[in-house]
Amino acid sequence: MDTLTVLSKKSFRIVAFPHMTKIIVFANFNPVRFLGKATKRGRLQIGFLITINMRFLKLLNYILFLFTLSSCSICRNKSEISEFSSELINLYSSIYHNKETILSASEDSTYWYLRLASGQYLNLFNDDDYVGYVKNNQSKVYIFGLNDCIFYSVNKKRIVEKKLSIHTYTNDTEPLFWQIAIKKDTTFCKYRTYIVNPFEDISCIQNIANKYYKNSILSKDEVFSGMDVEQPAKALLDAKSIKSMIEKNYRIKAYSGDKHTPILVELLIYADGRTVVNGLIRGTDDQALDQEALRVAEIICHTGFTPAKHRGEFVNSTLVLPFLKTEISHSIQ
Repeated sequence: MDTLTVLSKKSFRIVAFPHMTKIIVFANFNPVRFLGKATKRGRLQIGFLITINMRFLKLLNYILFLFTLSSCSICRNKSEISEFSSELINLYSSIYHNKETILSASEDSTYWYLRLASGQYLNLFNDDDYVGYVKNNQSKVYIFGLNDCIFYSVNKKRIVEKKLSIHTYTNDTEPLFWQIAIKKDTTFCKYRTYIVNPFEDISCIQNIANKYYKNSILSKDEVFSGMDVEQPAKALLDAKSIKSMIEKNYRIKAYSGDKHTPILVELLIYADGRTVVNGLIRGTDDQALDQEALRVAEIICHTGFTPAKHRGEFVNSTLVLPFLKTEISHSIQ
């Protein structure tokens, strides 16, 4: 008679009879144990005949197979934070003594950006960008922005999605945000990495980054905002002299725009000190007035500027040159 051993262990064995829809469970039984004597012999095998629907048995095996397969898949694809991000979170938490941390990831054509913040700043983030949260040691980590990036990997089946905790940030002090920049060539960029503001020492972050990434080389085409450098660019002339130059060289003496809103012209100061007009940031409805501001800005560019300095190097940066109503048309009351 054909039989099929479904399961075999040291203590029992299950044998099925496919054509009889029955199975027998053979259990190994040692009666000597009940007599208090130890012996290698005397083992009996007792069989129990159980009637079972074989279709049910096949279904059970199929369910067990799917469960095993899904368990392996979850183990491979579970949500996790990179070791680099985990070290940053631990450092941030140890400094500010917080149990909830926010990770916000974004990217552009050149960089991946990772921003760290305390959980108390949750209301400053857009709910539409919320991905969920994971655990990092004993800390709860809220994730915003990209679903997957080099800083973490998110499995939607494993990440916990729930309503955000209610935190309201009302302090007037500057939020304690960190920004870490990794170039798309997977090198660490110290020039775009900040602790709260560009003036703070980032050596603690750099020490961690050096374990995982090489340092990036500053591109000659890289341009920084005047707000993003340690030492902004500045004119060799003082503010009073520049104001005098504007009044002397500005030919149009009729201001048709909002008298309380200045014209803003952006200058680009290269690392070697060369200065050019980079364009108009804010103008008026009068095109002639705007063009005159650009012309006068060209004259001021030749007076000389000291380039910005950042992370110990001279860098390209922008500088905003305002044209106030009183400087453009001092005859208007």
